[in-house]
Amino acid sequence: MIFKILKISWKLIFFKKQVKYLITLWPYFKNKMYKDLRYEGVMNLKYKNIKFKIFNPGYTTIENEIFWNGIENGWEKVSLKVWIDLAKKSKTIVDIGANTGIYTIISAAFKKNSRIYSFEPTLRTKNLLDKNININKFKNIESFKYAISNKNGVSKFYDVNSRSQYSASLNKEMLGDENTISYNVEVKKLDDILFNKVEKIDLIKLDVEMHEIEAIEGMMKIINRDSPSILIEILNDDIGCEIQKKIDHLKYNFYNIDEVNGLKKVKKLTKSLGYNFLITKNYL
Repeated sequence: MIFKILKISWKLIFFKKQVKYLITLWPYFKNKMYKDLRYEGVMNLKYKNIKFKIFNPGYTTIENEIFWNGIENGWEKVSLKVWIDLAKKSKTIVDIGANTGIYTIISAAFKKNSRIYSFEPTLRTKNLLDKNININKFKNIESFKYAISNKNGVSKFYDVNSRSQYSASLNKEMLGDENTISYNVEVKKLDDILFNKVEKIDLIKLDVEMHEIEAIEGMMKIINRDSPSILIEILNDDIGCEIQKKIDHLKYNFYNIDEVNGLKKVKKLTKSLGYNFLITKNYL
């Protein structure tokens, strides 16, 4: 009953940023807040004394969780720490499947003299990515409305029928048929975009919802030349196995990212509870 009253009152509160600190004192509501009590507006964030901004449209789960829990204590907190450690040492960074751009924005905030290339194929989501770039006034980010794959052309893209894009993919298997829409997007090989454009790529984030094998195939020239560190989502064992075969000759180290307990060095890329892996030669 108390939480129902709070939900109704929350919609009428103008000073949500100030009131949220009082609400978070009630631990009973901790898991309910970011799902049910929504905030819309620019969030001024700070991570290790580095300041940046993220726009919360009010209907996305990740941004709302960050509003309530902060950038250091919630969503993918270990992955973000690993990413920052690597971004600070990187001159050229690529964010594939950037979504609204949280990894992109953090990269630019922590390494202002880096060059960042960010890819998001869905218009409504890329608009939020570009908004985040603009409100931070970052000049070192270039965003593209492409899906990264192993070919150049046009492919069918599967998406949720919702304002909030919590999952979307070139792989129909990722979403199934329920509440799914499809439309064509432009696909490109990363090699054809960046191999001759930049001298060396240091760091890549790859989150393309079961299209990782094809994306890796389309960047093998870059991987063979540069051996970049790669933060990658692995959603099943078959995807992990195929990717490992393609890069095995480069003698990478693999780390499973546990969002509670940290990194664990492993011998194989497999599905895990946290999904994210770090593929690198020089993190630890």
